[in-house]
Amino acid sequence: PRSGSHAFHSPVLRSSFFVLRPPGLFTKKFVASGQFDRVIAVDYSRSMLEETRNNGNATPNATTATTLIQADAARLPFQTGSIDAIHAGAAIHCWPDPVNAAAEMRRVLRRGGVFVGTTFLGTVAPLGQALANDDLLKPLRQFEPTTPNGFKWWYEDELRSVFEDCGFTFEVIQRKNRYIMFMASSE
Repeated sequence: PRSGSHAFHSPVLRSSFFVLRPPGLFTKKFVASGQFDRVIAVDYSRSMLEETRNNGNATPNATTATTLIQADAARLPFQTGSIDAIHAGAAIHCWPDPVNAAAEMRRVLRRGGVFVGTTFLGTVAPLGQALANDDLLKPLRQFEPTTPNGFKWWYEDELRSVFEDCGFTFEVIQRKNRYIMFMASSE
């Protein structure tokens, strides 16, 4: 597997970058890296954005402008083709409408832009990985426990389908047990 940081080290991706789920460390890390001229942290929840502000995760360094925006992942307030890169860490399983959100990511990304996401896989995913064949276990997915908060546990083929159906090229960067990191590139 490739290193997940590879996708964000191209000089082409310096102008605009946004992070979904900003209260985590990612906003702070991307700002502190100095690799981006601008980092935009987006979350649906005003309280999460306040937490980001209060935790110092939105404090810009000398070269990085930081903006906090409240928005729905399926309705982003950006012009078409205006964003270079998007990162959503442990967020996709929370989105109420992941298909429209993926289409919206595709809309706002410039040609050649990248979306890097991480999320949680279903309960039988580790066995599928061990067998090197997720298809053998598809019948077991019907027994996947539901979460009380409506989260969706994904499978690699489902993620691939969502992003490829929206016009992305999909690549798994790392998969381990119930964790997956992937990159979806716009062409």
